[in-house]
Amino acid sequence: MKIEITPEIEEELQKFCKLNEIEDIDEEAYRCFISGFNVRKYGPTPLGQEKVVEKIVEVEKIIEKIIEKEVPITDDSKIQDFIEQINKLKKEYESLEEITSDKDTQITSLSSQTQFYKTQIKGLKQEVEKRKGPLQRLLKGDFLSGSRLNKNLYDD
Repeated sequence: MKIEITPEIEEELQKFCKLNEIEDIDEEAYRCFISGFNVRKYGPTPLGQEKVVEKIVEVEKIIEKIIEKEVPITDDSKIQDFIEQINKLKKEYESLEEITSDKDTQITSLSSQTQFYKTQIKGLKQEVEKRKGPLQRLLKGDFLSGSRLNKNLYDD
């Protein structure tokens, strides 16, 4: 005697065997038939079961919910304007950074030049002081006592 199984039941049996790692599908189908026949013949009794096996089976459940949410509509032209302004400001910032770095290098260069010139001026002042002493004696003059002029022609 041959039993024909519908494609749906055959597919379910294959999935069951795959899930439970059963390799011989025909043998499992035979055992299921015998088990079902015995239940039908003798009724459901706990004596016929050898062991109880608990298995976790994953079930997909599709839940559809309608959610209404207000979404503000934005004007894309304003966003584009803001993006353009941001890009323009970034370019200005980069150009200002370049100018600032150029000015910083100029300031350091001028600072070093200033230090150089300060030392030059200090050296020249010392040189002038050295030569000023003998010349001062030559610039002083003596006048007659009745002339109402100071004794010195050039007072400091």
